[in-house]
Amino acid sequence: MTKEIWVQFKNMESYRENEVKLCTLLRKTPGECITYVYIKDIKNVRELYAYFFDEKRIELLNDAFGEENVRYQEKEIKRDRI
Repeated sequence: MTKEIWVQFKNMESYRENEVKLCTLLRKTPGECITYVYIKDIKNVRELYAYFFDEKRIELLNDAFGEENVRYQEKEIKRDRI
């Protein structure tokens, strides 16, 4: 199962203004959850390093960037059978 956290910004300017804050929150918790940044106006996705997330850490992201801009999801890895 893969774990992902997505943080959305409305544009590149908004991302650049908040990049240090985001990296500061993430830097403290290395782990196995891949973090993606989505820049809405240009439909750009940036993959960041893997971090650890629990409810408290996700709540910190929600408080910093808005609950509507943070999404956690788990996906099963599909394997083709030969």
